[in-house]
Amino acid sequence: MGRRPTLEADNPYIDAFLWIKIPGESDGECHRGRGGPTDPERGVVGPAAGSWFPEQARELIEFADPPILED
Repeated sequence: MGRRPTLEADNPYIDAFLWIKIPGESDGECHRGRGGPTDPERGVVGPAAGSWFPEQARELIEFADPPILED
């Protein structure tokens, strides 16, 4: 999901790091430079920008570093 919100920036010009995009919100269709209509990585047509994108939300959880879910 990106860097987790924190007040530890280790930089005198940065007060905090904050996640500001809603996880799972679509950025719109993505063809990854291949013309579409489907996203070749996911095999689906991405939802319109601003719509809920469950596949993306699952990926953000699965690939979070550090992990969100403990085994």
